[in-house]
Amino acid sequence: MAMKKKFLGLAMAAMVAMPATSVYAFNANGETLTGNDTETMTQDVTVTGEVKSSQGTVAQGRLEVVLPTSLAFSVDQEGNFTNVNYSVTNNSPCEITVGVQQFSETNTKTDEGIVLQPSSKTSTEMAQLSRNNVQMALVGDVDASSGSKRYVDLGDEATKKLQAAKPILNVPSNQTKAIQLLGAAGKSKNQDSTIEQNGTTETFTVVFAVKKKA
Repeated sequence: MAMKKKFLGLAMAAMVAMPATSVYAFNANGETLTGNDTETMTQDVTVTGEVKSSQGTVAQGRLEVVLPTSLAFSVDQEGNFTNVNYSVTNNSPCEITVGVQQFSETNTKTDEGIVLQPSSKTSTEMAQLSRNNVQMALVGDVDASSGSKRYVDLGDEATKKLQAAKPILNVPSNQTKAIQLLGAAGKSKNQDSTIEQNGTTETFTVVFAVKKKA
């Protein structure tokens, strides 16, 4: 047993004394170091630390915003749309602006999934459509210049072609405000349709843009 322990100790010492090889080594960023096995390789690693203010905000010059990663709505058997609140918490030392930069859907066929309709359709027109026809809009806060709430109509074809973010919400430092997902659905029921028999589902993607308020 003593010889075994002595052998293990010599083996460990030999391993520590071995020079670096040219096989590979990874740093914290996943980069690869290569070199000759007769040299010592080095890698600079940047370590960033941060101390928040007594109010809980991040350091000056930085932004920290808490955004939920998903939203879910539903349309019941009577065609009632459930509205959803999307909370935005600003832990930054400055006021921020949140806007919609991009919107897309996974199924653009008009006879499958959820069919988006523009807000220009009246309630009478919507009542004649099946329940998978949905109007949706993201509604923010009141625009000081117009006095009306800012919103993005997700059923408008122009929303799918946005070239720049459309601001809808300002959030002061250390506060939480909400973006609402409001909607309406068709009311018509054709009991022989696949929608009425099986229901349907679809995924949409909204890309929000967050920046310091100018």
